[in-house]
Amino acid sequence: MFDSVSPLSGYIQLIYKRHYSYFALVGITLAYGNSPFFGTALAACVNIRGTVTCSGVTPVRIGTGPNDPTTTLNVVSGALLRDDNRSVSLSLGSGTTASRNVINIDGTVQGYGRTGGPYNTGGNVVEFGGNTVVNIGTTGVVSQLAGGTGNSEAFNPTGGNNIFNNYGLITTATSAAFWFEGTQTATARLGNTINNYGTITAGTSGTGTIVGNSSAGSINFTNYTGSTINGNISLGTSGSLSNNVTLYNGSTVNGNISGGGDAAVLNLAGDSGSDTLNGTVRGFGTLNKNGDGIWTVGGASPLSNLSSSLSLNINDGTLILAGTASSSQTRATINSGGTFQLGTGGTAGWIDAVQANNGTLAFNRSDANTFGTAITGSGDVVQMGSGTTTLTANNTYTGATSINNGTLALSGSGAIASSTGVHNNGTFDVSNATSSTPSIRRSMVAAGPFWVAKRSF
Repeated sequence: MFDSVSPLSGYIQLIYKRHYSYFALVGITLAYGNSPFFGTALAACVNIRGTVTCSGVTPVRIGTGPNDPTTTLNVVSGALLRDDNRSVSLSLGSGTTASRNVINIDGTVQGYGRTGGPYNTGGNVVEFGGNTVVNIGTTGVVSQLAGGTGNSEAFNPTGGNNIFNNYGLITTATSAAFWFEGTQTATARLGNTINNYGTITAGTSGTGTIVGNSSAGSINFTNYTGSTINGNISLGTSGSLSNNVTLYNGSTVNGNISGGGDAAVLNLAGDSGSDTLNGTVRGFGTLNKNGDGIWTVGGASPLSNLSSSLSLNINDGTLILAGTASSSQTRATINSGGTFQLGTGGTAGWIDAVQANNGTLAFNRSDANTFGTAITGSGDVVQMGSGTTTLTANNTYTGATSINNGTLALSGSGAIASSTGVHNNGTFDVSNATSSTPSIRRSMVAAGPFWVAKRSF
């Protein structure tokens, strides 16, 4: 069979061979505008049974759109793909659920974003349908150049079940980095996944849209340690999509995040280090703290911004609340292995109740505060701030009570009779407790003062 067509000496010469690695008119997979060569183009590419590898400069579009038969495209390091007709640079079809198409980008793919391509969704740099994996290596660059229209995204899939793994650089000048059309009926509701290990910048000033969504399917977005986002993440407005955003310690988001509504989940992850949730974060019905690292929330962006009925789960590590939250809006559950710390050692950071404490509830304030709701569960309570925390409810938690600093006081009906013991290295004050239920039933290890009826022991 003939594998390629090559222009030599002013005429078309057919070359019978399976492998070629020079500039050639490559059949089947490449397209040059309205080229008369039946969907072929001048390109430094090799096509071997549906796998196209490009290693040089390709000044025309790769692919013919929805029906393109390419299953794997490799853009090797040093290669440049850019449609100099100022249209879409890469337009491929779809894989299947059982076998996704694969696009590996270790070189550079650029687009001017002036005119649309075969999908008619704008002058995108890269477009395809569904069931596709895109891998951008550490040397890979996908860039929408200046001068493009507002709907000329770096990536614009029409379907779902796509996975993007970015270790390189994605930039846009005038459009979103990703826009999910949701028009391919067969796959649109299967959702899409973005795993960012590199850098994604939207807009010349880094204030554009990183991810936009038509609300047809959910999006799973993960920003890993060392990665950077410059721009805003907006995952739709329907409120019914189960979008997931996961941020790891040491990742950076310079912009705002909108999950799309109460069905969305925000995960703060990482097994080491500490980080702070900054910027405006909205539209999440669930906040999970996972991993052994430390995250601080509720300072610059109150938890009420996420949802008026937030489900907060501290599963592992430490979550520090730096602002004020209300239990009527935030239902906090501390699971085994998790620590929920109220305050950062100053006068801010508080919630009036937790649903259950099966981990550790820690008070770290320098002023006086009263916790009036019963603490339940199998977890511990720690007084770690220099101030005074007063418990006024009949608490039934069964873990240990530790006073590492400051004062823990019981007042009125306040009791901790179910606690396994009190470890007092600060001040334990039960002088104002009036409950007929014993305030303390178990043992106490005391290095600090213990106040009963205004007397110290």
